[in-house]
Amino acid sequence: MLERGEYLPTGTNVSELEKTAHKPQSQSGKVKITNFKQYGTRLSFDFKNAKNAKVDLPIIGYYGFQSTQSKGNVSDLKMDNKNNNLAQVTVNGKGKVVVDYFETVTQRISRRISFLALLIIAATLFIKKLNLVDFSKIEGLKKSK
Repeated sequence: MLERGEYLPTGTNVSELEKTAHKPQSQSGKVKITNFKQYGTRLSFDFKNAKNAKVDLPIIGYYGFQSTQSKGNVSDLKMDNKNNNLAQVTVNGKGKVVVDYFETVTQRISRRISFLALLIIAATLFIKKLNLVDFSKIEGLKKSK
């Protein structure tokens, strides 16, 4: 869904997002959250006394966001379909949640294919400009009459 120039997961309500406080919020379980910080796509907070607490984060749960740099008992990040598609982690005990965006495999492959295509186009234009190859003599590239 395209809403105000941004692609959002189906079922995301922009006006509800705008009303949501920009801080991690416990949806279930027990947890004390402190020291919330966000810089660009990276966000972090400390937690303690957590007992199977599901914590929604103030970001949409897009593919690429990961909680792999967290310390303590922190689950993988998932999308909370019941709460406007916000990112969610489950925490236990004490530790630090660190979430950041990492390029997906599909994005890496797409970027490499695009770069390779750019190189091929640039090389073809360069070769044509310097007349290094007579393209009219190459079978399959001859112009049909």
